[in-house]
Amino acid sequence: MFASFYYYGNYTFNIEDTRYSQVYQWSTNALFDIMLNGLPVIISAVAAKQISGLNDIAICAGVIAGLFSTKGGLIGGIICGIMAGILVSVIFKKCLQWHFPGTTANICAGSFAGLISGLTGYYLIAHLSAKLGDFLQFILNTAIAINPILAGAVAGFIIFPAILTGCYHAIFLPLIMLQMSKYGNSFLGAIDMCSLIMVATGINLANVLYPQKPSDRALAVPGLFINLLFGTYAESVYPFILSNKLEMIGTLICSTLAGCVVGLFNVSGTAYVPSFLGPAMSNNWLGFLLAMLTGIVSAFIMVLLINKLEKGKLS
Repeated sequence: MFASFYYYGNYTFNIEDTRYSQVYQWSTNALFDIMLNGLPVIISAVAAKQISGLNDIAICAGVIAGLFSTKGGLIGGIICGIMAGILVSVIFKKCLQWHFPGTTANICAGSFAGLISGLTGYYLIAHLSAKLGDFLQFILNTAIAINPILAGAVAGFIIFPAILTGCYHAIFLPLIMLQMSKYGNSFLGAIDMCSLIMVATGINLANVLYPQKPSDRALAVPGLFINLLFGTYAESVYPFILSNKLEMIGTLICSTLAGCVVGLFNVSGTAYVPSFLGPAMSNNWLGFLLAMLTGIVSAFIMVLLINKLEKGKLS
């Protein structure tokens, strides 16, 4: 057997086997496309579980619906998942009312809910949801093109209120996924890391090094390491910012500043990765690093000053 290897750039390799006349292609782009195509399925399964309040059968229904909704992208996955969640709950309750055995009720609810919502999405919703996703990306890209600094400032300012009110997973996360599915990284992903995670990291760090009371250090240590190592866990600062108005105001200011720097350098990237990998996974490693430092340093100084002020009042 004779095999020849050719390198064409972009991590793409062709291996030609003359004996079987086949060409095998391995590409990081192809692997990335596979993962992106799986996102609507994951989103659909999560949405179905959250809407229905059920576990295994809702996940099965969501997966079936998501498989049919891939043409509609993430928006299609969300819509089909919501439909599957509603239907699986209704069908499951009906099956129990009709005295179906438990296993039969699970099979009927999961399969029929998934198929009905999935086929509806495939034939009726996919095209519209894909267009809606493109429209949302167009609005976001237009805002960034008009004034990236203002866009970053606004996104940075609202991201903490969004996660505090539960709107983050309904608004920010789908938009981040939409951008990443098209460009590989995201402007809002950079906002997430720099204005949310790094600001939370700075708050945690200040409370580790100079807490108002010893119990604050115990609360801050896990949040500090999880934010740094996993790029998520902004919820760790809730006990601090919700109990102190000055810290809440300072947090909004710091996240807005970090958003301004993201916009200044027009940075795209992502959270949900170890913080030290963030710059390497962005379109502008220096701009991303500066935005990260803006978030963590400003939040650290802000909380340090507030903690000193509060300790001074107590003494």
